[in-house]
Amino acid sequence: MKTRINFYQKSLRVRRDPVLLQNMLMLWGGALIIIAIVWSLYARHVSVKSK
Repeated sequence: MKTRINFYQKSLRVRRDPVLLQNMLMLWGGALIIIAIVWSLYARHVSVKSK
């Protein structure tokens, strides 16, 4: 005889999030740094070209 009875369905169990908040913040930060570098290089290229 079972000593523990599980009344909860599998859909109600707590699931771990595969993407942690820290990893998501690092990804967004890296993307923003890359965008800033590309933007600054483009701005430098446009300013040199206009002179």
